[in-house]
Amino acid sequence: MNDTPEFRRLCQVAASQAANATAELMQAGLEGPLHHRTLWNDEPIEKLADALKLALEASIKAGQALDDDADHLLYACRRFVAGWAG
Repeated sequence: MNDTPEFRRLCQVAASQAANATAELMQAGLEGPLHHRTLWNDEPIEKLADALKLALEASIKAGQALDDDADHLLYACRRFVAGWAG
């Protein structure tokens, strides 16, 4: 495994996206559906997909080869996130 600045950056951003999504899900679980949308409260599903995409990309940066299933998952996440962001 290769430890690079890019690997660490991807891990940090993936963790941040996952943590934000978790906090939003916890809030929705306590307060009910979130009816307001702001720049800072994107849908948790999109954030979790982005976190998964980033985690898979971090694995690649670390030198890990993805199996076919993980490769398909990465492709699907990239398409999903591109549609969300675009």
